[in-house]
Amino acid sequence: MRYADHTRENPFEVAQGPNFASAWQNPAAYPTTYSNYPGDFGSSLGATFPSNIWYYTPGQLAAIDAQFANRNPVTRFYFNDIYKVNEKDGAAYLQANFAGDRWSANVGVRYVNTRENIGYTSTAPDASATTVTGPITGSAFGNYYWDTYQHSYGKLLPSANFKFDMTDSLIARFAFSQTMTRPDYSALAGSVSADDLTHTGSGGNPQLKPLISTNFDAALEWYFAPRGLLSASVYNMQLTDYVNFGNQNRVFKDMQASNAAGHDVFNTYLISVPTNVGGNVKGVELNYIQPIGKNFGVAANYTYADGHTDNGQPLSGTSKKTYNVSGYFENDRFNARLSYTYRSSFYAGVSRTDTFFQSGIGNLALSVGYKLSDQLSLSLDAMNLNNPKLKYYTQNAAYGKQPYAFYTNGRQYYLTLRYKFF
Repeated sequence: MRYADHTRENPFEVAQGPNFASAWQNPAAYPTTYSNYPGDFGSSLGATFPSNIWYYTPGQLAAIDAQFANRNPVTRFYFNDIYKVNEKDGAAYLQANFAGDRWSANVGVRYVNTRENIGYTSTAPDASATTVTGPITGSAFGNYYWDTYQHSYGKLLPSANFKFDMTDSLIARFAFSQTMTRPDYSALAGSVSADDLTHTGSGGNPQLKPLISTNFDAALEWYFAPRGLLSASVYNMQLTDYVNFGNQNRVFKDMQASNAAGHDVFNTYLISVPTNVGGNVKGVELNYIQPIGKNFGVAANYTYADGHTDNGQPLSGTSKKTYNVSGYFENDRFNARLSYTYRSSFYAGVSRTDTFFQSGIGNLALSVGYKLSDQLSLSLDAMNLNNPKLKYYTQNAAYGKQPYAFYTNGRQYYLTLRYKFF
């Protein structure tokens, strides 16, 4: 059995604004000296960047802030970023095991219970909220309401596994299960980010339901040699209330239009929020491990996944093709493995109202370990040895594919010394 009580919140935020009593609009009031970024700034991203890019030093920024910034905790209180999520969940699990001649099995059931108390803000009372407080006045960003949405649910999740030894080296496995994944806390009541220029943005959805996945797996495993394996499996996952993204119309104070007009102007914004939809993912997994001699070996695996929502959109984070190839050496004291992993492009989320994807990427990694004694061991893990470049692009009907972001995280090395007391 288990129980957890978790709270995540952002209870207070002040958005910096101009101090109108100062000469904040006068360029002559700002420092005339500055520093420059290095000449090769951004060169590792593989593009041409302007040279001699300047910036104010931290000391200059502190002086500008003290002279021109307005952080009044009442008038500059930015309620759009305020939220609170409290979740209490418990679970209990029961399993029974069975065995017979050349077969074994188990069946189990897990009961989970969840209670959510979600607080968030809105510029008009939310009719779906359990309670609403307001209007709360005083903020330069307009009046707002504090909404609370309370939700409780329980679910029985069954599972069953069956193994049959067809021969001494050939094994068949079958599995059925239901699993539940709760929505991310930021998806339930995350802050709202809106753009006054495009009247688009993103935010949370307190009415999200948990994802229920009904899973079926069948596998055939052939242990053709000591430490050798050739296996194939098929799987199908039927997804209920998968969390995807959809759009909602919400009304906000348009700060850009309000400043230009000299009075409050409210506009409708198209906000991208997480929504529940149905989905399915099915595919094939292949696995091969080949020992070479006493200590060497190679291993490879491949996964094909066909995933989509009921409305035809891709599933987040699901690559169609993924494979791994590695070579290894291991004995009683020393082990080493060199691996290359590749995954094809996948849907990564929503930016404003545009979907964005990560391009396919490969990663080369090395792991080396040495057992100094029965208690002491040393290991070195090296990741991103090929220094891969993460490339993201957006896709929409009007413009097709467009570059979104490039990242180079660099090579990473981890040296670990472990001591075992018992």
